[in-house]
Amino acid sequence: MVAAALLSVCLWLTGCDRLLEIWSVVDHDHFTLQEKIDAFFQAVDAQDADAIKALFSPNVLREDTDLDETIERLFVFYPGPTEDCYMESSPGSSRHIGPQRMASTHSWFPVISNGVNYYCYISLTYRDDADPDNIGLENLILVSEKVRCSEEFWTNGGWKDCDVGLTVVEDAPGDYLTCRIGDTPYIYTPVDRVLTQEDILTFLETDDRWEHFLERFGEPNAASPYGKVYYYELPDEDGEKRFAYLSIRSAGEGRPEEERKIDTVVLEDGRSSHTLAVLWKNETEDD
Repeated sequence: MVAAALLSVCLWLTGCDRLLEIWSVVDHDHFTLQEKIDAFFQAVDAQDADAIKALFSPNVLREDTDLDETIERLFVFYPGPTEDCYMESSPGSSRHIGPQRMASTHSWFPVISNGVNYYCYISLTYRDDADPDNIGLENLILVSEKVRCSEEFWTNGGWKDCDVGLTVVEDAPGDYLTCRIGDTPYIYTPVDRVLTQEDILTFLETDDRWEHFLERFGEPNAASPYGKVYYYELPDEDGEKRFAYLSIRSAGEGRPEEERKIDTVVLEDGRSSHTLAVLWKNETEDD
């Protein structure tokens, strides 16, 4: 016990500065990227092409020969005004430490204009000792919610193949509805039902089987393409969307899939990346 306590103290003493450095980097990148996001959408709302171009690095301005035409398409696709372009999630970062330092940051985030959801990717280099002409925006991609939900952009990561500079994608193949849950877009399936938190919790008092839940309440309104996560639409509260997020526990090795159990039920809205509440958590052990 004493040895464990001493080890913890040593780890804390040696790692504290590193933790503070990481937190400082995340905060700095978030603030720096949000400044550029705000400046970009202010310029778009003002239909100021010169202000938009000034945000990109000199190297990108030389390479993106279609930038003027893309800006014109942007003004048609996204007329503004911008209601919300706040980035809640922590951005990604890249750093090269040495005699010549480089630092960049990037993130996807949602945007709202006239009640319509858009999604934006931004990549920014804010330090490059080897080539200062790299400083500025490298990529900015603005897409509709339908595009962000498409197989090419979400499942296949097609957005990674976009050229440097400004990219605008208005539409994608297919006929499907979409919705925003938290700060993430999903393909949405309307279902003729009214399902409440109380309905879900009452069911879970006696049964935690996912197959039985499906039989009782029907198919979900949305699902994550990455894992066993499903969303059920709940009645609005004060005009705000509400969804029940259900994560499903694996049946376990050698067991039939119909034995999967509901693991957690979380309350989410149609705007914030933070969950509103944990409604239920499965405390039982698998047999």
